[in-house]
Amino acid sequence: MSNRASTFFVQSTYGGAGNFEVVTDSPNDGHRGLVHRWRDNDNPAFPWIYAGHFYRGRYVIRRPSVIQDRATGSGRLQVVAIATGADGRTALRHFVRANNPTWAWGASPEELPGSAGLDFSSNPALIESSLRPVRRLEVFAAVRSGGIARWWRTDAGWEHGGTVLTELGAVDAITVVESTFGRLEMLIRRGPRLEHLSRPATAPDTAWSAPAAILENAAGVPGFVHGRHGPNGNFEVVTADTSGGLTGTWADTSDRDNPRWMGGYTISGPVGGAAGDLDAVGLVQSTFGTPGAGNLEVLLRRAGRTYFCWRIDTPPWTWSPVFPIANDPPDESAALRRTDTLERRLAGCDDLRAAMAWETATGDRLVYDAWSRAQKDRLNDLFARLLDDRDLALPCPDPNRNMSLRPRPSGITAMFLTAAEAFEIYAAHVAHVFYLEATGRVGWSILDLPSAELQELLSSDRYHTRILDTPLATAPEPYYPAHIRPNRDYQLPYRVQVSGRPLGLLCDPRIGWRFLRGTNSSTREDLLGPDEETTLANISWWASKNLAHGGEPGVDDTRAYYATHTYLQDRLRAEHRDWGSGSFTGVWAPQGCQNASTLLHDLARSVNIPLLAVTVLQGTGFAHQGLLFRWQRPDVRHLQHTDDVYIALRMAPFFSLRPDGTAASAAEARRHFFEVQWSRPEALTAAGFRLSDNYDPIRRPSEDTPHANPDGGGWVMGTDIHSFALEKRYQLCSWREFVEEYCRGTMSEARLTSLGARLFRPFAEYQARARAAAAAYGGCAGMETSTRAWEAESGRHVWVDR
Repeated sequence: MSNRASTFFVQSTYGGAGNFEVVTDSPNDGHRGLVHRWRDNDNPAFPWIYAGHFYRGRYVIRRPSVIQDRATGSGRLQVVAIATGADGRTALRHFVRANNPTWAWGASPEELPGSAGLDFSSNPALIESSLRPVRRLEVFAAVRSGGIARWWRTDAGWEHGGTVLTELGAVDAITVVESTFGRLEMLIRRGPRLEHLSRPATAPDTAWSAPAAILENAAGVPGFVHGRHGPNGNFEVVTADTSGGLTGTWADTSDRDNPRWMGGYTISGPVGGAAGDLDAVGLVQSTFGTPGAGNLEVLLRRAGRTYFCWRIDTPPWTWSPVFPIANDPPDESAALRRTDTLERRLAGCDDLRAAMAWETATGDRLVYDAWSRAQKDRLNDLFARLLDDRDLALPCPDPNRNMSLRPRPSGITAMFLTAAEAFEIYAAHVAHVFYLEATGRVGWSILDLPSAELQELLSSDRYHTRILDTPLATAPEPYYPAHIRPNRDYQLPYRVQVSGRPLGLLCDPRIGWRFLRGTNSSTREDLLGPDEETTLANISWWASKNLAHGGEPGVDDTRAYYATHTYLQDRLRAEHRDWGSGSFTGVWAPQGCQNASTLLHDLARSVNIPLLAVTVLQGTGFAHQGLLFRWQRPDVRHLQHTDDVYIALRMAPFFSLRPDGTAASAAEARRHFFEVQWSRPEALTAAGFRLSDNYDPIRRPSEDTPHANPDGGGWVMGTDIHSFALEKRYQLCSWREFVEEYCRGTMSEARLTSLGARLFRPFAEYQARARAAAAAYGGCAGMETSTRAWEAESGRHVWVDR
């Protein structure tokens, strides 16, 4: 029997028992975005879990309808809602959430054709029809001029079936199910009158039956299922009523062609205030209860709150009390913009307070509400100092004093923080995150971040990790300085301690901000863009011209070097180095991709862009470092080897081409550089990469190994990282080790193969690409001149004290 209602509530196949999934709009936040919650039905406590607030910055969304896609076996959540975009265009849009460990919502929801400009008087009702030759999604929504508009989705996309049942006039609410009788069963509400009509699922729209009244006191959107009680499965309905309570009714379907509606019964008196047209009931018959039957599970939406109750599936059919499970998220952006202390602003930001977690040295995870009075006062003080552009009075530690006395048994040299230093640095960065958000300093919002990405900015274990007093046979003596105590103090996480180098300590969070805005850069160029992606493209472009690969023995691996290159401003200063084939003055990544990852991570975080540092395996051997952008959001990007983005692998200078083969503008080239370097997953898998499906940081607090960056996938194409680098040179038309080979007449298949373990395309395509680049940029002589100019400018955009 069908229990799949076309409202906001469904029991999914996720988990052993099948979790409850709830997708709603958010009237408390101006209906911006979709709010997703779920109940863990494998947990005996049945906790309701907030999964996130999605599309908040992109759409005003009303009256979503959700199902789980079972036709293809994908298990995706499918949502159709009335959505207004930033351009003011209102239409029905189709949103999809992936069924994989990223649980990402799709980047570009589809607009249903013909829906823009329609004045909808009801919610859309989404079902998955199984009675046609091919399963398909179907949508029904009433329009104010009268009748019900229809859409369906096939492999070719959405199709509009026009408006039917115009004789019904104005319809205020609609719910549709597909019964096992081979029919579509529809409930409509016109005023307080709730009515039922049906038609064979494969019949034309002219075959709908006349509406039959079943209740006269209905309000909002009703919940409706074809249940599992009775010989043919009764129809079960629960609706908000005009008194503000909940009313139920059912139909005896012994005569399946003439269901006999049995009148209303009271489930609950008034719940949470007066009834209204925006009320909605979600109803499922769950897998809980008697096998082959199942409890009725009800959610009521009213005035930004969600209420829950259920009915046991055996006589006397007792209903539980109705109780609230959640408030909708408040308008946190408005709360943060108040003129007040940070603590009072955060009082209106439940989700942000829950994301702010301080991990104690003994392993307790204290969210903001559990912080001490002194901790909250210091955060208030730091926020006020940022607003007033005052000194933060931070106890920035002496890197030399806080460095481990000797490498640990793992071979990694550690950098430590006292408990006081750790909290001060963490609190300063949290205050800076809220300072940028509350003052609108950046064009994006932390409120649009999924929880895992928000933790990269607000959770203390992403800044440092605790140390345990775990005796090791290989370390009979403490490796930490005398003033550091296990179970009290902290060390930097493994993300910034790769290859035994403890680089990457941050103290004043404004350093990266001042550099990117040009306040403390030698060029004064402002690298802040209007959105996250443009800003990250600007940071990548900066690295391509100013960052070089270090690792010189006796220089980059000394204690003195660590001590003087720990803080971000010192890592951004210019250094001059000579090597056998030339010299370079600029910023250096002392150990290559590991330290370059930390540098880009820190710059991005200084403008509220979370990046995730990941370990990328080359076959089964050597591990490289990469970065992920939007790893919990649609359109995730992989910088699978951070060396690719700067001078280390000779990607620059490059000569971007438009699709028509002409030279790209400077802005187009910068964007092209980002698109090629920060690869989409499909580009990596097509190239032979195996990608991880889980990016959870590895949490290993111990004396020897703090929590580490997660696995970002592995190469399966061979043993040489330059294979994909060569493909990037082809895409970018880079001069070094690509177009230069063509211009000098040394380009050959053997030569290109020597630059990478394999070629991704026929050799003739490499020749043609290089030839086209030369033709577009004034020939080889012109490209040589441009290269010299590029080299003369590179390395000059560095930190300067002012």
